[in-house]
Parts: sequence; C-alpha cells; structure tokens
Amino acid sequence: MLLFVSFNTQTTNATSVEETPIYINGGVKGLLRDLYSNLSSAITSQSDSINGRCVFKFAISKDGTIDTETIELVRNTSLPEEYVNAAKEAIKKLGKFEPGKMNGTPIKVWFNQPVIYPIPLDKIKPSE
Repeated sequence: MLLFVSFNTQTTNATSVEETPIYINGGVKGLLRDLYSNLSSAITSQSDSINGRCVFKFAISKDGTIDTETIELVRNTSLPEEYVNAAKEAIKKLGKFEPGKMNGTPIKVWFNQPVIYPIPLDKIKPSE
C-alpha cells in the first residue's frame, strides 16, 4: 500500500496515514534546516536573481529512510537545471524519519517537498 502525503501531512488521495513520518533531526523545522543547509553547500554561486520553485516526490520507506530511487521532479517553475539537480542531491542527503504507520505497522509513504530559490537564509544551520 502506498500513500501520498506532503510534509504538511495533507494527503493527495482519499486515504490517510494514521501516523505520518517525522524527521528525526527536528521535525519539519529540522527537515527544512537540513535541506537548505545541504542545498546552500551544493550551490557554489547562488544568485539573488534566481527565483523559482521546484517540487519533488519521494518515498519514505518502512525503515524511515528516503528511497533515493523514487525521488522524482514533479514541478519546476523555470529553474536552471543546475539548481534543480542541487535540490535533488540535497534531498538525498537528508537523515532518517520515524516511519509512517497504518494500524501500528510501518508503511512506505510518499511525500511532496517543495524547494524554493533563493534559499531562505533563516532555514540554514548557523556556522559553528
């Protein structure tokens, strides 16, 4: 059984998940922090003139890992290919999730994750 869910826990079909996957490293805020931190290190020459958004769909497996083979671009608002590819690589580097569950059993859950440019600086990990 595959279910489609976005990070804001909205389902894209009539079926719902009893327990949505939760990013272990800080929930939604941690997910965005890690995603944009990974992305900022991947983009070597971010330009403020690049504005746009892309959306990826991917599966969180029963063990809470991202199934990198399922990462798929589902929407792009005219971003250059290098920025779309960097976003995909940033998603691949995300950590584990508590898996989604139905009737107490871990299941594979599909997520949609938008990535926006320019990178929101308030989402990036501060330098240590």
